[in-house]
Amino acid sequence: MVRPFARAVVTLCLIGVALAPFRLNAPVAVAAAPPFTLSRVAATPDIGYTDGMAINDAGQVAFDGASHTFLSDHGVVTDLGTLGGAYTRMQDMNAHGEIVGFTTVDANYENWHAFVWRAGTMTGLEGLVPGGVSLAAGINADGQIVGYAYPRNSSTFAAVSWHDGIPVRLTNDYGRSAAWDINDAGQLAGVGLPAPALDGERINNAGEALGNGLSPDGHKRDAYLWDGSTVIDLGTLGGDFSQGVGLNDRGQVVGYSRQTETTSANRAFLWQGGTLHDLNDLIPADTGWTLEKALGINNHGQIVGLGWQQGIGGGVFLLTPVGASPSPSPSATPSPSATPSPSASPSASPSPLSSPAPSASPSPSGSLAPSPTAGPMPSFADVPVGYWAHDQIGTFAQRGITTGCDVGLYCPERPVTRAEMAVFLDRTLGFPNPTNPASPRFSDVPTNYWAYSFIDRFAQLGITTGCGGTEFCPDRGVSRAEMAAFLIRALGKPQLTPGTPTFADVPTSHPQYGYIEALAGLGITTGCGTNAQGQRVYCPHRGVTRAEMAVFIIRAFP
Repeated sequence: MVRPFARAVVTLCLIGVALAPFRLNAPVAVAAAPPFTLSRVAATPDIGYTDGMAINDAGQVAFDGASHTFLSDHGVVTDLGTLGGAYTRMQDMNAHGEIVGFTTVDANYENWHAFVWRAGTMTGLEGLVPGGVSLAAGINADGQIVGYAYPRNSSTFAAVSWHDGIPVRLTNDYGRSAAWDINDAGQLAGVGLPAPALDGERINNAGEALGNGLSPDGHKRDAYLWDGSTVIDLGTLGGDFSQGVGLNDRGQVVGYSRQTETTSANRAFLWQGGTLHDLNDLIPADTGWTLEKALGINNHGQIVGLGWQQGIGGGVFLLTPVGASPSPSPSATPSPSATPSPSASPSASPSPLSSPAPSASPSPSGSLAPSPTAGPMPSFADVPVGYWAHDQIGTFAQRGITTGCDVGLYCPERPVTRAEMAVFLDRTLGFPNPTNPASPRFSDVPTNYWAYSFIDRFAQLGITTGCGGTEFCPDRGVSRAEMAAFLIRALGKPQLTPGTPTFADVPTSHPQYGYIEALAGLGITTGCGTNAQGQRVYCPHRGVTRAEMAVFIIRAFP
């Protein structure tokens, strides 16, 4: 999105970029742009026409209205409110539907204050000095928040991260540094930051940064994508301007551009495979829509933005690729989403920039046999024939591992929580109804918790020791790194520790290196894709959906 004070920052961004070699429209490993179905996001009459918008892998859409920010969760729209003033502007939303940005705290429009919105509550984030200005710009799946702050009426500002609501300066003094985004590995994008941070406004989990600045010929102000060594100029739709706003983990970029150098009208674009596509050419001709700005894209390729619909007016649009399942085909390891189900509690608080690794637990002694297949193949209304994981989900239910998430539904795109993971693996290992222990093993899993007995058995089997201290964190999403550890322990297999890592984003020093290598060695995963250098990556910090978990477990216990 176009950041506040972006014009002051662009030149600084380009200082870092100018030293790197340029590639013009270099290809990435993504298929040709698909056609899309188009719909209007529910109940969006109050549009602010800012670039504040995002969509996560669960399909939640956050967007700025005329004065407030809203969250649309599958048709249910929530006004985030303010901290006492009249305006709120969002900057980012993570996989759990947690939103950060800035809001006014009184009648003074200039009195901006950083905030994080979690579980229906907006919480202010302190500035570096009393009465100062602060802005939260990025939040990752672990709840780590970054942005910048500065004294009121100052022309200098400093990049910060927040720990339990308290700002920590990321540079030594005030100057012109800002942290715009943070990925799930803790890598930053911004300006004036030391390496391994990258100049840019967005950064994905493959370590690619998206920014905006002058093109190599110094004429056009183009969007660019880079990995710290090579810059890809995304070009324009024919005019003298392009603005990249949204970036997903597949390297797809969305934004807006002018078609000619004599018009000020914008057209929404999708960049992938080395080509900039006008999204208006990829929707049905009879919709009546003109898509002006594409502002967010998730890992399933769904796109949100602003447009104008004939006879109705402006609004937020949602594009979904035609014929493309929300996740890759079964032949490849599914790419995850990291959003908890609506019924699950979000993370309690943001973790520090160097977040602790998932809990280490001893491997169970010996491999336990999975439950036998029995009964007819069940069907779920939200898992149609042709859905990429249809067969595995059917087998999952046929074995009695799941009965779905509701009557006749499986909720395949909802993330797996740690509690659900315990239930799935206990049942897989032949424990469909564990005995209730007399007293709780974990302080956050009381005797009346729905998965109480399963979580206790999960620990008895040595698959987990919890998430830290005396807690299990039952409603927290499961990361791909944690999943690897859980599956390998459940299988009773040893860790593998080759001298050369299989995945570029899982070095030998990674706490779950041995489990992830073992998972790859058993053929249960091939990773989540490739990075800008064409190296295989695993995306250890990303979460796992219910569909993906079914596939992984069926692969592990065929």
